[in-house]
Amino acid sequence: MDLQPCPECGKQVSPVANACPHCGRPHPCRKRKSLGGQFSTGFNAIVVGVCCIGLGNALGTSAEKIGGDTTPARNLMIAGCVLITIGIGFLFYIFWRNDWSD
Repeated sequence: MDLQPCPECGKQVSPVANACPHCGRPHPCRKRKSLGGQFSTGFNAIVVGVCCIGLGNALGTSAEKIGGDTTPARNLMIAGCVLITIGIGFLFYIFWRNDWSD
């Protein structure tokens, strides 16, 4: 088994070690997972939700001025709030699932 350098102290460590025997860094050979497309999915849900709220607000204001029905605008704003909530929840899940302790 090949030894790898510890990112903290630079000394050679076994890739199966739970901690560096020299400096004590936990899991010295494990790399952090990339968030990549997962982060953009949650972020996009938040952006679309904010756009829905803005569009719903604009439609509701226009409908009030002309005395029309504001239900579609209200529904669009509710959908925007739901999308924002889903996006934030998804981002929390991504960060919670990844191990950021090392």
